[in-house]
Amino acid sequence: MEISTGATAAALGDLAAFEGRAVAGLEDGELIAALGAAALVVRTSEATLAALAFQVGQRSAPDLGPSGLAREHGFSSPGRMVAHATGGSLGDAAHLIDAGRAFAPRTMPDGLNLDGANPGGLNLGGANVDGANVGDPAPAPSLSARPQPAYPRLATCLAAGDIGAAAAALVGRTLDTLGEQAQFVEERLVERACELDLGELRRVCQRLEASSDPVAWEARERRQYEARHVSISEDHDGMLLIHARLDPPSAAPVVAWLDAQVKDAFRRRRDGDPLDADTRTVGQIRADALVGLARHGMACDEPTSGVSTTMVVRIGLDELLTGTGLGESDNLTAPLSAGAIRVIAADAEIIPAVLGANSEVLDIGRQRRLFTRAQRLALVERDGGCAMCHAPPSYCEAHHIRWWRHLGGTDLDNGVLLCTACHHRVHRDGWHIESTRGQVWITPPPSVDPTGKRRLGGRARMQLAA
Repeated sequence: MEISTGATAAALGDLAAFEGRAVAGLEDGELIAALGAAALVVRTSEATLAALAFQVGQRSAPDLGPSGLAREHGFSSPGRMVAHATGGSLGDAAHLIDAGRAFAPRTMPDGLNLDGANPGGLNLGGANVDGANVGDPAPAPSLSARPQPAYPRLATCLAAGDIGAAAAALVGRTLDTLGEQAQFVEERLVERACELDLGELRRVCQRLEASSDPVAWEARERRQYEARHVSISEDHDGMLLIHARLDPPSAAPVVAWLDAQVKDAFRRRRDGDPLDADTRTVGQIRADALVGLARHGMACDEPTSGVSTTMVVRIGLDELLTGTGLGESDNLTAPLSAGAIRVIAADAEIIPAVLGANSEVLDIGRQRRLFTRAQRLALVERDGGCAMCHAPPSYCEAHHIRWWRHLGGTDLDNGVLLCTACHHRVHRDGWHIESTRGQVWITPPPSVDPTGKRRLGGRARMQLAA
């Protein structure tokens, strides 16, 4: 990569329009514009930092020993040298070094397919990767005198400030795990990276990585299971400190239980007597739930206490029967192997992904105001949680898109999962929601987006674009 200050200078020019203005005195629109300009300055600067940090890493390779750049200047690692220069953490430095790899020249190992043919592995040509159409490969790179970056689309978006260094590092690491398959996915994955926050992007990358090699993903689950532990210690004031590190299948029922208790407490707080309000924090509610669960276990005569919180796991029938492939749980962000889902199913109430199997009517029109349990589970399948902010399903309620009092029916096409905060935003600010059995589309009000461009919501937002 050649050092270029053009994108940063342009962003600084936009920010310069507010030169000398008091931040507290900015109108709302001005504040948003200034924030966007300042953020773009940071992202474009990060691109240059990433390229420089990667070069520091190259010149500090372990095989160089004491003659490596970092050690010559008194640093034990390139990460420490970069962190010292930026004033950031070692983690931030690692992101910069990883992101800078996007600008590294493409390597040409023997047998690498650059002619656009499908090397196999991922489902392509409209086939599905965790519900995502991967589609056609990126155009085959042309050979030229100037070396092309390993991931040209990623490098372009990073340099332009469309994505930050942390997101670029995550995308680059994910593409690395795909090997030759990366050229078929890069365009759409980078497009998603420009739209999603880092947490959402991590979910997309995890699912893509798991889909590309389910066997390796299951091996990862076994390693995580072996690494599980809980430690208990006491601080100087006599308080007990409990620290747990759990593999996702082990953590799923714990998270489901705690989330259910938090949701129930908040519902009772909302509907109860204001003079007798529950003032506990979320952390205190979780602590009380754990204590209550332990006390119940000590007094219970049966091996298990029964199921009081529903866990939803989903997997294709073929994957479940063959023991290969992947599924997921509403309480976790990472995919689960078929084997892990079988473990979860051994001692939990399992709700099948295909609903209405017992001839239960899912579309009941206006006979009932409240959505049935089966309808809510069907909405969970489509929305994955809050259709707007992606809060877990346990934090959400099923709401009528066209209000009940406006003759809106209690059926799936008129239903959407929303957390309490987003539900209030819809009613207060004028967000528009459209729903079908397969997707949810959300249109922000003019105060948020004057263009009125609608956005894909729900579970589909976490999948690669078609």
